[in-house]
Amino acid sequence: MAKSTATKLRPATKTTKEAGRGAAKASAASDAKGKKSGKSGETSRKTRLRSAGADRVERRFVPRASAGAVGSALATSIGGVCAGAGVWGKFALNYHYAPHLLGVGALLAAIGLITGKSPVAIRVGDLGIGVEKDQDTIERMAWYEIDAVRFASNTLSFTGRGRVLSISTVTHPEAAALALAEARARIPARVVDVADTGLPPSSSDAGELIRLEPLQLAGLRCKATDRIIAVEKDGKYCAQCGQTYHREAVPGNCLTCDARLA
Repeated sequence: MAKSTATKLRPATKTTKEAGRGAAKASAASDAKGKKSGKSGETSRKTRLRSAGADRVERRFVPRASAGAVGSALATSIGGVCAGAGVWGKFALNYHYAPHLLGVGALLAAIGLITGKSPVAIRVGDLGIGVEKDQDTIERMAWYEIDAVRFASNTLSFTGRGRVLSISTVTHPEAAALALAEARARIPARVVDVADTGLPPSSSDAGELIRLEPLQLAGLRCKATDRIIAVEKDGKYCAQCGQTYHREAVPGNCLTCDARLA
């Protein structure tokens, strides 16, 4: 009887081992799924929070020649030629109509100088919008400073903190297209009154690529606490809109553009 009982117990032992192997395989598969899920979770948890030394870039756009600019330059040139001819005819040739030539030349030159505006370059990128007033002066407006983006009369306007920066779609179509695309991606809630602009498709490769110096955070204020950031290592900023925070007061989402920070 004992022998028979032992013989009957062997299949049950084998079945138990197979069940154990199956559980081990299921556990391994579950672990693999967990690791895969963990990786996808890490990807989804990527934030827009950056430190002071993070790389930043922008694009620089030179103006496209317009009919008004060409007309102003032409008037100035013709006026200079007429004025020169008038002076030569008056004092060298004693020409009767020399004073008239001199007067017409001076008038054309004055019109050209008054109506002609020095061309400006536009910058668009991580720093926001920039308008080059001259070689040494760039008027900037950060993304987080912008309250509204509007389009009217071939002009894309950015308003904020009592200032307005404008980009003409006639002289800077590529700059305007990129600026509008960046605004819609970074601060979509603040893009208002922008319907059909007739702008070309935006391109991140248009214009001249300029690499910016690292952002200086010391001395700026934390958006969440209004606390001054005393040293660089305590500063953080939102890469989407540029808003600054103290490292001890970083919110889950940016208070300006709602980008994920934590």
